[in-house]
Amino acid sequence: MLAWLDKALQDRPLLLMLIGLPASGKSTLREEILKEHGDEFIVVSSDQAIEDYAVQNSMTYDEARGVFSTSQMLDYKQVLVDKALAEGKSVIWDETNLWRRVRRQKMEMLPGYKTLGAYFPLSLDDCKTRVLERAASENGKNILGSVLTNMASSMEEPQASEFDEFMQLSVNKPATGQPNVQKQSKPGLF
Repeated sequence: MLAWLDKALQDRPLLLMLIGLPASGKSTLREEILKEHGDEFIVVSSDQAIEDYAVQNSMTYDEARGVFSTSQMLDYKQVLVDKALAEGKSVIWDETNLWRRVRRQKMEMLPGYKTLGAYFPLSLDDCKTRVLERAASENGKNILGSVLTNMASSMEEPQASEFDEFMQLSVNKPATGQPNVQKQSKPGLF
């Protein structure tokens, strides 16, 4: 399933930047990658930081999100980036990464890394549906519809020119519950 990643990892270290609205499939792909390549990657994820904080403090995700400060989040991300640089490990940056300026700033934190943008296009309606489904099945993780609307309206769709390599992905979970990753990329990339 991840043959494209095996090829991309030949030019390590790699920054795999996941881009898309909440519940678009970014973390699902991250988990599939970590099953096969876990020791090769460091994951930078605000959601993971909040989830870890929630577990450590016996809170729901929403409760933890309310008390986990911006400075704590920035410190957390910097520690992970520094670790990746020191160990020469590849990075999965698993956040929405909605704006070009933010994507560029993150890439600048990892000089010399090959950049691969993985975009998960998802309609706002599908996003809202998936977020509601996720909120019902996970530890209190929910995002207001108005926040999702604002995110969708302000998103700057990624362009291939921003990255060394770029592709669009969609992740669906059929009846088996296993993700079905479908890749679309420019011819010749992978």
